[in-house]
Amino acid sequence: MSATDFRAPLLVRDPAKARGRRRLALLAVATVIPVALTALFVSALGVDTGSGGDDGGKSGSGSTSSSARIPAAIVNDDEMVTSTTADGEEQPVLAGRLLVTELTDPDSDAAGGIRWTITNDEDAQQMLADGDVQAVLTIPKGFSKAVVSLSSGTPTTAPLKLRTDDAHSYLAGTLATQVGDGLAASIGTQLTEQYIQGLYASVGSLGDGLQQSADGAKQLADGAGAAKSGADQFATGLAQYTSGVSQLSTGLGRLKSGASGVSSGVAQYTGGVSQISSALAAASAQLSADPLNPADQQAVATVKALSGQLAQVAGGGSQLASGASQVSSGVASSARGAAQLAGGGADLNTGATGIATGIGSLQTGAQQLSDGLADGAAKIPASDSDQAKDSAAVAAKPVRVEVTRDHEVSAASQIVATTAIPLALWMGALVLLLVGPRLGRRLLAASAPATRVAGALLSKPLVIALLQGATVTLLLHAGFGVAWDRIGATLPLLLVAAVGFTALHTLLSARFGRAGGVVSLVLLAIQLASTAGLWPVQALGQPFQALSPYLPFSSAVMALQSAIAGGPVAPIAGAIAVLAALTVLCVALTPLAVRARRRRAILALV
Repeated sequence: MSATDFRAPLLVRDPAKARGRRRLALLAVATVIPVALTALFVSALGVDTGSGGDDGGKSGSGSTSSSARIPAAIVNDDEMVTSTTADGEEQPVLAGRLLVTELTDPDSDAAGGIRWTITNDEDAQQMLADGDVQAVLTIPKGFSKAVVSLSSGTPTTAPLKLRTDDAHSYLAGTLATQVGDGLAASIGTQLTEQYIQGLYASVGSLGDGLQQSADGAKQLADGAGAAKSGADQFATGLAQYTSGVSQLSTGLGRLKSGASGVSSGVAQYTGGVSQISSALAAASAQLSADPLNPADQQAVATVKALSGQLAQVAGGGSQLASGASQVSSGVASSARGAAQLAGGGADLNTGATGIATGIGSLQTGAQQLSDGLADGAAKIPASDSDQAKDSAAVAAKPVRVEVTRDHEVSAASQIVATTAIPLALWMGALVLLLVGPRLGRRLLAASAPATRVAGALLSKPLVIALLQGATVTLLLHAGFGVAWDRIGATLPLLLVAAVGFTALHTLLSARFGRAGGVVSLVLLAIQLASTAGLWPVQALGQPFQALSPYLPFSSAVMALQSAIAGGPVAPIAGAIAVLAALTVLCVALTPLAVRARRRRAILALV
């Protein structure tokens, strides 16, 4: 019996059983694939599913949110300034240090789930360029000064500078920007509260100044009242003084007239007395010479004449008495006028004192009013309408974040192409696995060497892969708007990626046949879970972070992102090296896969 006779029964029985087992295996794999892929992606992104325990699902199984693994650098260039409090005391202000402390506190909500590292400007830029951090937040030199200025008449916005790099991640920059905006809003709210508190404190100080002004105004009123009372007393005393002066003038007139009468009477009296004296002297001489002379009659007549003269003298004496009376009356009037003058002088003195006191109170009150108004004015910043608008704008948003994106990629098509093109090349290779040359029974039964069979399997798919790579490169630049000067990076990368993916799928086809398509999908899922690009690689779980640079799909995505953004060459060169190594390895293993398939087919026939 020939070998064919022994082989025929086996070909009828064993292949059917083998196909049945393969179908059952494929059905089992198809059943668990959705659950497996879901668990794969959830674990890759480190998403906390929570445990529903007493902690409210905050910690769950103990894993942390993926955003907490995103590294970022913080640079504090701020300098200390001093601020004068309402009590006049100076206190240091270190707003930058307070912000750094808040961000680096692991228990603080201000960190936004980002792992902040304190460093300097030079190291931060290098870390960002190397992809070790996804963002750099710089607190500039005048941050504290700007914060303090909110309480002054010329407030300025406190700046923060945030720098990201699209060559490493698109979403990291967006996330960092959102965190920066959140920081600006949070800090701005606190500063606005302080600003409003300062306004209320200024209003309180203004009230104190106005109260002081009111006290001064009251003293002005009191002083004015005292001055009015003194002025009234002064007017009364002045009236009395005028009346006394008038009476004194009248009395003095009378005294002058009386004095004239007295002078005349005294003159007459003196003359009469002189005559009497002379006559009496003569009569006395005659009588003495001849006392019995009959001529005594003449002496008697003389004496009579003297008696008449004495009567005239007596009349002059009456005039003198009348003049003396007039003098006495004038003196009395003068005395009364003088008394009135004395009384009016007291009133004048009292009134003048009251006026002086009132004027002193007016001066003190005016000074207090001036001081109070000046103090109140000092509490209110002087500003015009434009300055008031600027101050209001600063108070509404006292902190701003200036975002700078290195190697910026803003076109959505280019962002999507970063992942879509490598995925398209992978799917193109999968299609070639399904419709391209297969290691069928004819090739398995052929006597050609395994290397030759492998060459037949690889030749056409690799040529098609080169065409695929060139086509998507043209689409990337002509259709998606990537600058043509970057084709020196994109073309080699995509050609090697297409060839590497196709070589891998040819190896899977040679080893597993059509089942290699299932293996391809599983590998694709693992690589998608380990791929950065849209999100930073640090957002992945630790095992996936370690695998990401060495997986062909994920390395192609990261390299294409850098090439599109015009970023560093190192990721591109690294990816080309990985893909080239993959191509060489797959080409080298394909003949071994052919031999293994032949050996399995022979064993199935025995």
